[in-house]
Amino acid sequence: MKDINLSYSRLHVVALCLLFFLSGLPDVHAQVKAIRQDEAIGNFGIGHFLNQPEKKMQSAQLKGKVLLFDFFSIWCTSCIAAMPRMDSLQKEFGNKIQIILVTRNTDKEVNKLFDRIKLRIPNLAVITQDTLLNKLFPHYGEPHHVWIDQQGIYRLATFEYNATRQNVQDFLDRKSMKMSHKKDNIYKDAPLIEQAGTFSNLVDSYSILMRGLFEYTFDSPIIVEKDSVSGFPRAFKAVNANPLNLLQSAYNTEVYGYDYPIFGSKVNKRLIIEVNDRIALSEPRNTRQLDDWKRKNLWSYEVKVRPDSSGHLYRKMRSDLEAVLPYKGVIESRRTKCYVLIKTADSLERKGASLSSESKVLMQKGTFTLVNSSLLPFVSKLNQSDRLANPVIDQSGVTGPVDLQIKIHSLSDIEMLREELKRYGLAITEKELMIKQLVIRDK
Repeated sequence: MKDINLSYSRLHVVALCLLFFLSGLPDVHAQVKAIRQDEAIGNFGIGHFLNQPEKKMQSAQLKGKVLLFDFFSIWCTSCIAAMPRMDSLQKEFGNKIQIILVTRNTDKEVNKLFDRIKLRIPNLAVITQDTLLNKLFPHYGEPHHVWIDQQGIYRLATFEYNATRQNVQDFLDRKSMKMSHKKDNIYKDAPLIEQAGTFSNLVDSYSILMRGLFEYTFDSPIIVEKDSVSGFPRAFKAVNANPLNLLQSAYNTEVYGYDYPIFGSKVNKRLIIEVNDRIALSEPRNTRQLDDWKRKNLWSYEVKVRPDSSGHLYRKMRSDLEAVLPYKGVIESRRTKCYVLIKTADSLERKGASLSSESKVLMQKGTFTLVNSSLLPFVSKLNQSDRLANPVIDQSGVTGPVDLQIKIHSLSDIEMLREELKRYGLAITEKELMIKQLVIRDK
């Protein structure tokens, strides 16, 4: 059991087991039982290898080697990026180890992926259309590595960055492994408060702040929930977030004047960091340091308030975070070089309907499209571009719904963007303006 802080009282958290539901399994696997850590894996058939559907083998044939199952999906970029390294490990350790890539995706989907990204298919065994191994070693999310020792004992599950030359050698030599075990027993979609007890339906408002859960879930969502009646933000949840992302979440709406997304955004052009030691604010490049960094610097945080004002949630977040973190956030007006969106002519196609009537924001077929929408999603998208150096400020004065279609690659090239905007009577100029900036300082 762990002690956690919940609205300044201490709770004992009872660990919950994650219920895995894997649909589409054939009847022959319907009663397959998951293998637990430190259990023998026994003997089972391994089949449906990429481009070799007739190839079969038994797990018992691999006894005497270290067996590493690398679970991936075609949508997992870190899985794909790690494949050349896994290929190199197999070549280096030869018959001492057997690395097998495992996916639920089909041969067609996997081959299409490698063709599209121009990556050579690794010289490794690749199991596709898997229905068995995902049930024997259930997990939430990829990448997911399962390590089985020479005696056929399932020893641990890890993240993909733990598969290094040194760790493989230590595992072969049965040395102590200084890396985190991946434990997938947290519900992604359930509130954290529900996993701390069974009384959440009685709670009107609360906050819970705990250390990161990266050993329990690979996921790192940042979610804001708005009240269905008032539209005010009333709940926030972040799992495995660093201090910088938490502080930005608490301040960015006031800085930008709209909900600037943290999750999925590479840059924040209205962020200034003035701290003595930046190590805690970004992941180290050396993967051998990554687990220790996560233990020290990742947080999971959930807060819920009464939706009685637009800023109530964020004020509560600032108070909670600054009571615990060694940093504070301050909003200051600073003179900043900006890109400014202005109107040069009345060329925008207007639908004339209200903003709430079938407003759409689309990204497809190489274009960014607004249909009967305000310009806000367009300005937000420009601010998220890591190719545009300056913040983008809307001074066009356009408030009504508009239609707009811009080539996606123009969003990262200021000159191409200017050309695209001409036909809509819009332009982008450069000015120095006094704008709000989020400044992060040591307390």
